[in-house]
Amino acid sequence: MQLSERQRQALLDSLYLAPFNDAGWQQFLNELVGLMDVRSARMLILNREADQVHSSIQANTDQSAHRAYVDHYVNLCPWRPELKQKTPGKLYSTFLDFSCGQKDYYRSEFFNDWAKPLDIHHGACGTVWSHDELNVQLLVQRTGGQGHFCHDSMRTLNELVPHIRRALHIESLQWQQRYQQAARYQQHNCAPMILINAQGRVVYTSKEAEDYLSDTGAMAIRAEQIQLRPQRAQQTLLATLQEVLNSRRGSAGNIVSVERPGQPDLRLLVMPVHPDATDNSLFPVSAFAAIFIVDTESEVKINQPLLAELLGLTNAETRTAAAVARGMSPAEMARCYNLSVHTVRSQLKSVFRKTGTSSQAQLGNLVLSSPATQRTLGQPVCGFNQARKDS
Repeated sequence: MQLSERQRQALLDSLYLAPFNDAGWQQFLNELVGLMDVRSARMLILNREADQVHSSIQANTDQSAHRAYVDHYVNLCPWRPELKQKTPGKLYSTFLDFSCGQKDYYRSEFFNDWAKPLDIHHGACGTVWSHDELNVQLLVQRTGGQGHFCHDSMRTLNELVPHIRRALHIESLQWQQRYQQAARYQQHNCAPMILINAQGRVVYTSKEAEDYLSDTGAMAIRAEQIQLRPQRAQQTLLATLQEVLNSRRGSAGNIVSVERPGQPDLRLLVMPVHPDATDNSLFPVSAFAAIFIVDTESEVKINQPLLAELLGLTNAETRTAAAVARGMSPAEMARCYNLSVHTVRSQLKSVFRKTGTSSQAQLGNLVLSSPATQRTLGQPVCGFNQARKDS
């Protein structure tokens, strides 16, 4: 199908507005489906190997069917292995440009279990853009009655691809700006901070964090990667970073303990840094992990009455929240305050519920970044640290 000049301009207007509106890409796909006389369309943000979907949007497919496609059927599509070999920046007709014939397609599990109930018989697909570790693929589908994508319809679709690439580039710049804004917000946190990007590389260290990296053999940055000693701390950190960076919004972070010979431990609060996003966001949300360094030898001054007022906590809950911000574990709090670990954990659960947090790392970050906290060098906050140094 050929687009009229008016239809083409309307589609391009929608496309170039997409990066600036929350539902912009959704609107573009909706208009693409309507103007191109197709069954449905979807845009997938995949990893480098193009076998895992990070995020996606779609038009004119039931949400449950699309979720099944993303979670399972995407890698069963008989054209996908060959698509990896196709030159990026272009869409290809599944009828004309792939070795899998229509009869073989009709015998496939993909067609019989997923596509056939949706009356999806033909498609056009391709990798339209790549950025860092991500591949963006556009897929457009037709019913049996609409017929396959012929040379003319493919020409019309591929005339749009350069514009789609430019709009995706604009989208990536928009997200980079949002990530930078989120990172700058985190830099105001009173704890020393290291920022890790989606590829696990260090992209920022605060001045205080640099001091810790230069003063101790327990932490270092080599080849843009943070390195910890001992090895078990490094393994815990890598597992936490993988969870934080690969999760859309599911991970609340973790606390990693770093032993220092002859000195109190460091506690690393590993947190996701999320720019504002909606469910219509095209690109993955988690782009950074923030590592806040809490030194148990430094005094974190917390105005507990103010903290209690800000967070709506009881005195006992405020003490627990403050202790978490100082890097104390539940066992250490129990020893310090002469409580059972069970009581401490019960207080933590109550604090999590009241503050909307779900981990000690998340809670610690909330307290450290609140107006009630001021960090200065001083004496250990509890006798257990001094006892450890004297033993």
